[in-house]
Amino acid sequence: MSPVNIKEILQRRGKGERPQVDFKRKLDLTSTLKKVELAKDIAAMCELGGYILFGFENDERPLGIDPSTFDEEQISQVIANRCLYPSHGIAAELVDYEENGINYTVGIISVPESSFELPTCFKDKNGNWKAPVRVGSTTSYLTPTEAIEYYKAKRKDRPPKFLPIDIDNAAVYSLDFSDKNPFLSFRAKPLESFGEFMPSIPIPLSFVPQLYRVKPVLKCWCGSIAGEDWLSRLLEVEQKIREHHSGIIAETWGIRNWELIGPLPNVMEYFIGPSIVSLKETVEELEIRKYSYFGWAAVAFKQILYVLSGQMNHLLDLDVYLPYVPKSNEFVSVSSSGVTTERQNLWFSEVDGIDIADFSGIRYWSTDYPTREDLMKLPSARIAGYMGSPRSDDTFKIKGLHVLALSEDCREIVKDKGGKYGEFISSIERGTLPSYVDSKLVDRESDEVKLTHLRINVQFFSGTFSTVHLLSVRAGIHQT
Repeated sequence: MSPVNIKEILQRRGKGERPQVDFKRKLDLTSTLKKVELAKDIAAMCELGGYILFGFENDERPLGIDPSTFDEEQISQVIANRCLYPSHGIAAELVDYEENGINYTVGIISVPESSFELPTCFKDKNGNWKAPVRVGSTTSYLTPTEAIEYYKAKRKDRPPKFLPIDIDNAAVYSLDFSDKNPFLSFRAKPLESFGEFMPSIPIPLSFVPQLYRVKPVLKCWCGSIAGEDWLSRLLEVEQKIREHHSGIIAETWGIRNWELIGPLPNVMEYFIGPSIVSLKETVEELEIRKYSYFGWAAVAFKQILYVLSGQMNHLLDLDVYLPYVPKSNEFVSVSSSGVTTERQNLWFSEVDGIDIADFSGIRYWSTDYPTREDLMKLPSARIAGYMGSPRSDDTFKIKGLHVLALSEDCREIVKDKGGKYGEFISSIERGTLPSYVDSKLVDRESDEVKLTHLRINVQFFSGTFSTVHLLSVRAGIHQT
């Protein structure tokens, strides 16, 4: 963060200390009490998001700090050890700040607004979890149970500000929209060859609620689908989710076209698509192995993640994951009586997940465009098509996933920096990568682009018969 950013923060917040900006003279982590104090400040900031600035008086006068006292690693340890459900993406850094011709070194902790609706808690000096809740200028410290009840009572569920995807028109489109297909196929080294123990299906999504490793999330089991009419039943499930949860925000399915756990082929064939209608067309069009493994994921409002997995024509289990405590515990369920909505008894359950992996070989930029010289040094890609539904009022043509064809240098970065998932992604033939694009192109007709950043988040969900790997890939692109 540059000095200009800090000045903009101060100008935007106005004079005095506000909930979105806290001013501290210094950072002191030499005792347990001091670490508790920092954890408490961060937990309080997570509800709305904001900044903690070190090296300032409460009236915003800069003092500067000793850089040796601002240890980013130590701050990360405090967050990991003393915060429960912290916002994702909390960052700490030293920056240079100038005021009235005097240069200061100051510290800043940037805290994004929490995507969880579980309250962020901190561990106090006695080892008890407390949730800071701000009402006006007063902060109360509640137990997690009390805080959950407080959040549920005050929250008013509203429909999403953005439109859900248009499932009826969702498909795989060519760049010029002249070609529309129900699925995208690719071949890659089998995911299981990277150490998985069950048949594994990769599913790219434009948005995935972040479920952290080890941290508990709410989970409920919503039944199984079996029999020859499984596809018709799944269409009912999709429609019921749309009706019950104010629409589906993101949805993708995947097929692993191989029925046995082993021996595995050298190259596995995968199919992915954007809706159950497209899945039905795909199954009718292709010769899919009878007992291939299948996965489907849909994100409904509000961050309700439905995951279905298993063996096609055999047994598919439907689970629901929530990173927050819902006001109503009624979810879409499948039973012998049909597809209904039923009230679930929720419990806290641990879910395995992989946190965001930053491929640091690709440089990150602020809102300023890079210079032409810098831009040409970045890895390149090509927009090969789209997967999702058309949106005429959006910045891009598709509200969904852009299919990028990565250059060889970019594939090498992904392979080197991305661990086993980077190896899997880089093994995909033709280097295709479905990605949610979060930058703006100068020329939206251009298919040749440069990647200013690439961030891949992988989370996996182990079912009874197979594992679904959800990939949320965000890419910043600029016209070449």
